Amino acid sequence: MSAPPPSTRSTGFAPPQPPQLSGPPPSPVPAGFPWWLPFAALLVAYGITIVLTVILAGIAGVRAGQDLPSAITLAGTFIQDVLLVTVAVLLARSAGLRVSPGAFGLRRVSPWMLGLAVLTFVVFYGLLVGWSQLLDPTAQDDAAEQLGARDSTAALIAVAILVTVVAPIVEEIFFRGVMFGALGRALGWLPGALITGAVFGLIHAGGTDAIFIVPLGMFGFVLCVLYRRTASLLPGMGVHALNNALALGVTLGWTPGQIALIVIIAPVVVVALVSSVAE
Repeated sequence: MSAPPPSTRSTGFAPPQPPQLSGPPPSPVPAGFPWWLPFAALLVAYGITIVLTVILAGIAGVRAGQDLPSAITLAGTFIQDVLLVTVAVLLARSAGLRVSPGAFGLRRVSPWMLGLAVLTFVVFYGLLVGWSQLLDPTAQDDAAEQLGARDSTAALIAVAILVTVVAPIVEEIFFRGVMFGALGRALGWLPGALITGAVFGLIHAGGTDAIFIVPLGMFGFVLCVLYRRTASLLPGMGVHALNNALALGVTLGWTPGQIALIVIIAPVVVVALVSSVAE
């Protein structure tokens, strides 16, 4: 797919037309991200994160075999998220590709896309409830607790920012904007979405109970479909933020009012932040 006409890029207000379902996924970069780029970025980002985490653990006096303090786990997760996008951008530059917000899927969209975003969340939530009831109705994702959300107010704020703002932005840019963009063009949109969804589920295996890996893979897949249909990551980021906010509130046992508040605030904050730099 060719790049949007100059007039569209210059105004920044008219989003590209959503691609047809029978065609390929959106092609943000004329040359396209090479298929190897997301995997190389993933390996480099995780490698650096492990090294830095080990250094932090050594400074904190953590001995071999001991569990990492939640503060180090939280810091390592922040570092990992930042590195995922940073390394992907650097590799794209080294490959001679155009690097801009639009190249990574950050494009403004029409308000009607909200309906698709809501539909995507409803579909995923239905799959999640069905899966959980089938295997273990009492299961809950305890990732927030592992990050130290109950340790202090400051830790709770940090975890909330990471889970409901940073993660939705970074993970959508990397997994949908880069990985799905690359694999979709190399293999076709359906194999690309399936592989991206699987990788998205598996990278959460370290901090999430096994029962949630498959639903997370499903989530990654439906977000690929949403990106393909809208040609923008903003709707997916909103859905991602909403899902994470709901999961955080439920996991920590918040009141319905508190959950409703963060479920409304998180997507608005994420979409507003990204819209300020989107093309």
